[in-house]
Amino acid sequence: MLDQFSDEYFATLGMKVYKKLVYVFPPRSKDAVAVNMVLWDIMGDGEYGESMRDIYLHGAAGIMAVADVTRPDTIPPLSRWVNPALQMLGDVPVQIILNKWDAGEAVYAREMGRGIAKKHVAPCYLTSALKGDNVERAFLDLAQRILAQAQVAARPLSEDKMLEVLVGSIGETRTLEDLSAEFGLPANHAEPRIRNLVRSGHLALKDVDIAPDGCPVMTYTATGKLAKKSD
Repeated sequence: MLDQFSDEYFATLGMKVYKKLVYVFPPRSKDAVAVNMVLWDIMGDGEYGESMRDIYLHGAAGIMAVADVTRPDTIPPLSRWVNPALQMLGDVPVQIILNKWDAGEAVYAREMGRGIAKKHVAPCYLTSALKGDNVERAFLDLAQRILAQAQVAARPLSEDKMLEVLVGSIGETRTLEDLSAEFGLPANHAEPRIRNLVRSGHLALKDVDIAPDGCPVMTYTATGKLAKKSD
């Protein structure tokens, strides 16, 4: 948040509120949009945190779920927070963040994180708060996805047109970039629509992988449900 690192550890008691200004360039625009992100850092454990969860989450436009890659036990509880949050907020963008990548990546922790990310159709980042690796990138990605979600809601596109495009590629592996090009949409605008197609069963999220630089790589396949629809 503050572009600095402290080696003193303080447990979050209740919650902390931060503000972060992120500049996003919308598709086909030369002008940046200032996204003022108000972040509520809520404690991840304990009865107090769960009892106050609905108050903290009210009105949230996105979720950044953070775990410690050196402590695999911090990863399974992410679903305990993300599941009820999505029930309350609806289909808001989710980011899975595995922090302390620089301290020695645990393969087991990474695989668990990928599993949770796949369940929520969410990207999974490896980050380092100490070195700053992928921190700004993860915030920028979330801001872009939140903005795209709002723009897509304001300018709906017929899902039938996207399904027609997918009919010819049933079973083939596609990245987000592949699908956005086939739909004729910027990647930011394609991503929330792709999430909807996954939830409707027309697309399947084949894998949530993590590239060597710690950034997510998501691949999709058109499903048999799409074939039945075309018949």
